[in-house]
Amino acid sequence: NALIGYEWQDYVNKSVTVIGRNFRGSSFPRDLTDWFQSVDFEGSARSREINANNDPTNRLRSYFARAILNWDEKFLLTASVRDDASSKLGENLESEIFPSFAGAWNIDEMAFFPQGTILSSLKMRAGWGQAGNVNGLNPGENVERWNYDPGNNYDLRQLNSNNPTLEWEVITSTNIGIDFGLFEGRLTGTLDWFKAETENLIFVQPPIRPAPPTSLVVNLDGIIENSGVEISLDGLIIENDSSHEDEGYELRD
Repeated sequence: NALIGYEWQDYVNKSVTVIGRNFRGSSFPRDLTDWFQSVDFEGSARSREINANNDPTNRLRSYFARAILNWDEKFLLTASVRDDASSKLGENLESEIFPSFAGAWNIDEMAFFPQGTILSSLKMRAGWGQAGNVNGLNPGENVERWNYDPGNNYDLRQLNSNNPTLEWEVITSTNIGIDFGLFEGRLTGTLDWFKAETENLIFVQPPIRPAPPTSLVVNLDGIIENSGVEISLDGLIIENDSSHEDEGYELRD
């Protein structure tokens, strides 16, 4: 079977704050629920405050497709691809394609698999894929922004700069595993080897004095690698009409 889809996420964060001070007390001549009538207009201008906030755009657009091939329950193949675009990234490289592939071989479905032995099931599997990540980047962090402060002699200060070539942080994962069952499935286990490499790490680079105090988001050249082996065992100890008990163990390195 096959699947084709489209996904759109749009996060909106807006707020308005209204504050009134220096109320007239018992001499209110009008409706107290009206903020403009409840504030002493003859008093200080600081008795009325209106603040508004509108976070920068945060949108994620994805096209994706997946195809699954099942050949007589013996061979299973899966392929998928995603085209992701995020407004958090630079204007030149905000869209990128991430493929993935996986396959499995049910050896116990083959004619040569021995029957009537302690080995009741056996499957080999492998997979490779890429995924993009921008979760560590805040909306607007890669947009040129300025701060205007009327309370500080109308100071105009740059907060951060724009990097138009910022790329996705890419995680490439590879795994190979074996699933097995013993004694008609009463004892099952898995053996997995995995490796994950993260490249184009997103990093907020602080300014170097005496440069202006603005931050710049960049991609680091290094690669973070995480690999290991995982073994798990599950055993069905008791199973009858009145009770059921099993135990599981897991080892990672």
